[in-house]
Amino acid sequence: MLPTETTLPSDLRTATIVPRVLRRIRAKGLVPTLRRVSFLLYELYWERRLGIDTADCIPREFLSEDPASIGYDPIGYVQLALALRNADLSSPTGTFIDYGCGKARVLARASQLPFERIVGVELSSDLCDEARANIARLSPRTTCKEIKVVNTNAKQFVVPDDTKNIFLFNPFTGHVLEGVVEQIRQSLERQPRDLTILYILPSASADIFSQQEWMKSTFQHSWNGLKLHVYRIHSPQN
Repeated sequence: MLPTETTLPSDLRTATIVPRVLRRIRAKGLVPTLRRVSFLLYELYWERRLGIDTADCIPREFLSEDPASIGYDPIGYVQLALALRNADLSSPTGTFIDYGCGKARVLARASQLPFERIVGVELSSDLCDEARANIARLSPRTTCKEIKVVNTNAKQFVVPDDTKNIFLFNPFTGHVLEGVVEQIRQSLERQPRDLTILYILPSASADIFSQQEWMKSTFQHSWNGLKLHVYRIHSPQN
């Protein structure tokens, strides 16, 4: 797996920056290079501001034997900010879930919003250890203090019945994603409520949520080969 244009290169901390920039100017041109540098500076800003280290790119084969899993390649902070602007922050904010939380980038950024609880679901025990270490290093200025990482297969994770926001950045496909959809449906049957799903995946990929009659697409946005889909489910009581 090669690093994408939406994540921070894991070797940027030790690489010589100036030669890298000069090589990119020769290969890509000045304007695209300036855009890339601006993006990387924004990535570094948020990593330092939150006090975490989430930049990496790990192939699926190093994390899981299940072909339905996807390797680790975190969402860029620019794209993450846009997605989180679509979260439902009405009171009570309830639980925010990030499926395939990796090293906890989304959990850390979401901790600055007024969620009552934040839960990351991750299959890889190694990534869970790194996620918990990042959470422990979070700035004390975070708004949400109750953050936990659950090491389990996502399709077996029982969705808390106070969950109001769910985030997925292309964490898995196939039977795992189908199991997650079923867990969400069962939670809504137990406790009807408003629910927002923020789903980011490659633009060319099929969107399983679009096939669910019980949820409504309310917003879409595309950038750099990715597409954000926002789905909202409204309680029958509202």
